[in-house]
Amino acid sequence: MDKGIRMVTDLILVQNTPPEILSALPSIEGRKLNYLVKTRDVDGDSVELVVISGPSGLKFKGDSLLWEAPEVKNDTTFSVEILAKDGRGGKTRTSFNLHLGRMKE
Repeated sequence: MDKGIRMVTDLILVQNTPPEILSALPSIEGRKLNYLVKTRDVDGDSVELVVISGPSGLKFKGDSLLWEAPEVKNDTTFSVEILAKDGRGGKTRTSFNLHLGRMKE
């Protein structure tokens, strides 16, 4: 019975690179935010975008972060955090503030 030849090889480590967020920070025009979040994953993995925190109603539709700002009586700042993940453990977070001025009468 032939048992073959025993061989020892080096361990090969394959790493996953997290996705990158390429878009400049957004700004609100009027009362609407429509922020196209451009991403890149050098491994070719698909990237999912998720809102971690932010004002009520902030959501992704595809790669666009959408929000209609409420009327505010005083200058207000909303903190936003989003996550880009590739489904293979690669994650990148970014955060920014959205500043709203009070509505002029």
